[in-house]
Amino acid sequence: MEHIKLRSKLTGWTATVRENYDNDIESLRHWDEIYNIAERLGYEQHDVATLWAENPTIAGSTDPRDLCRIVNGLPVYSEEEL
Repeated sequence: MEHIKLRSKLTGWTATVRENYDNDIESLRHWDEIYNIAERLGYEQHDVATLWAENPTIAGSTDPRDLCRIVNGLPVYSEEEL
């Protein structure tokens, strides 16, 4: 995992979705039910299958608001246009 400065000003981690969820789609489904991961990353609510298939690079930190996609090396938050 690489490190990146996020909007909270914290230094966060980067990884692909599959790396972050230990290559286990059931783990992603579990956490999506709790934290709405897919929607927060710009996908339809609970659309874990598409998120898993596209396997984007994501970033996060200890601040849940930092969860975002990485596009061209920069953080893109769900309320911004991808």
